Amino acid sequence: MKKLFALSFALALAVLVSNGSASSFDVQLQTSEISSCPCTPNAVRADVQNLYKSADTIRLSLDLPSGWSGFVQPDVTLGSGDSESIPAYITPPCCSEPGEYSIPLNARSVTTGNEVSMAINIEVMKCYFISLDMDKTYTDICQESGETAMDVRVKNEGKFDDKVAFSTDTPWARVSDSSLAIPAGEERTVSVLIDPPDGLHGLNAIKLTAKSESSYARAVQEIHTNIKDCYGFNAILTPSEKGVPVAAASAAQPSTAQPVSLSAGQAQPVSLSNASPSVTGMAASGLRSWETIIVALIIIVVILILIYLAVKK
Repeated sequence: MKKLFALSFALALAVLVSNGSASSFDVQLQTSEISSCPCTPNAVRADVQNLYKSADTIRLSLDLPSGWSGFVQPDVTLGSGDSESIPAYITPPCCSEPGEYSIPLNARSVTTGNEVSMAINIEVMKCYFISLDMDKTYTDICQESGETAMDVRVKNEGKFDDKVAFSTDTPWARVSDSSLAIPAGEERTVSVLIDPPDGLHGLNAIKLTAKSESSYARAVQEIHTNIKDCYGFNAILTPSEKGVPVAAASAAQPSTAQPVSLSAGQAQPVSLSNASPSVTGMAASGLRSWETIIVALIIIVVILILIYLAVKK
């Protein structure tokens, strides 16, 4: 008798524990594995069933990573034994890296407080992706040399063929091709043509942008230039012997010509040799000529006065 009583008590306790631990509702995902491109909405359906003895409201929510967007109907009210298929929408961000992501779908009974969490696994693929590459991103440019070309390799690393448009943020730099059609996995080369305006010198940056015409894919490459005045120079003329007349300077030394070598950015004074007309000598010679003329005029005036006085007597 005691054994029968103990067995009945154990069975009743097992039933109570079973009823207490059982969920009052059930959630089943129609699919839990999804492959998606970035920036693409995805729909997942969840079948929700009320297992409770009376009507109940099931609250649903999504735990989304930072930058992701999504929506699911927040409340589902069901009669006892009823079920409904509820869609959930999930969109990876356009900048999301390829990889595996797990998005929890949470459900909770308003009446009993029971909770269920189901994982939605999303594989984000590299559907559209553009990369830019250069052998060097810096160059020295002579302003006098005209247009300079720098080659850029453009690769379509996505899963689909794409058309890529190019632009720069600088009016004195343009791209050899405004756009190119690039098959998936292939590479093309474009040239950035640089022609700086007069007066522009020093370090300058050019931003090249490659953008897909059919998707979110985009790539940016910075090119750095150092613009120099390679062939310009200033000549500073200084007389070699001040105040020496041209004739004396010419007689003192024979005529010689000395070439002057200048490195970029270097300044060197240039002296006039004695064989060339001295600026100072020319100025002094001109001054003496005027003095002679003035003295001659004075003498003539004096002679005329003397003649006049002699005639008058």
